[in-house]
Amino acid sequence: MAIKIESYSVIIPRVIIDPVYPGGSDALIVESEIPAEFYDENLISYGASDSIEIERIIGEWTSRGLRDIRKRKGKRVWIDLCLVDSEEGPTLPCKWIKFNNGIAEYKISG
Repeated sequence: MAIKIESYSVIIPRVIIDPVYPGGSDALIVESEIPAEFYDENLISYGASDSIEIERIIGEWTSRGLRDIRKRKGKRVWIDLCLVDSEEGPTLPCKWIKFNNGIAEYKISG
């Protein structure tokens, strides 16, 4: 499956959310009233219209222990969450996102 990206979206794999959010990703979807086009069995997307909202979302999840940007082989990359531009894709490399025409899909490693 895949999820829709609007403007800028912070995307987090559900497997990362489950251990750090009370009730897991299913509870988050219900409590936050996330529309069906912004989550699937692997990913949840938070839309943001400005940099303040993006920082708030990322800050909320990093305070729960998620890692945002790290250097890998000399390059900055997204780790546990990823900021995606609806037109350009991930703002930094993100090994678990496949992006095409405003749609993001979880890329299984292997």
